[in-house]
Amino acid sequence: KGGYKGYIERELDKDDSLWSICAWHKNQRTMQSADKGNETGWGVYEACRKGGAIIVTGHSHTYSRTHLLSDMSKLEVADRSNAVTIKEGETIALVSGLGGHWRRPGQRIRGGAPWMAMEYTDDQEAEAGALFCEFNKGGRRELASCYFKNIKGQLIDEFTLISGLKQ
Repeated sequence: KGGYKGYIERELDKDDSLWSICAWHKNQRTMQSADKGNETGWGVYEACRKGGAIIVTGHSHTYSRTHLLSDMSKLEVADRSNAVTIKEGETIALVSGLGGHWRRPGQRIRGGAPWMAMEYTDDQEAEAGALFCEFNKGGRRELASCYFKNIKGQLIDEFTLISGLKQ
């Protein structure tokens, strides 16, 4: 938890890429579907959001994707569409943790989880699978097409990312 927020801020600040991805293994409870504890703190999520980076984690043995968020810790939804524009101050968080041999049930959040766009857990009889993203879709640098497919070939989630960064 210590210096990671500052490190992420510095690296994203000096980066002029069209796409940035923050990826780590540990959890923050409301950013994933399984009932696991808070391990990272909000600082790293907020640093990535402010820097316009997509957030991808694992570890929870589930798949989930948030809507576009304008504040991670307050769970403020900026947009609910499946064509998501990532920019400084607005991003999504994804959990792709179904590569192993077992899966977790979803956590029971009172009132549901309105910040989540997709949840795929043991409650939905989830199968192992993977998240795929094709960047530079159709020769357009700012466009990415993403999907999560399970090992049975079922398309579980599909969405589009649009970079609103440094074009």
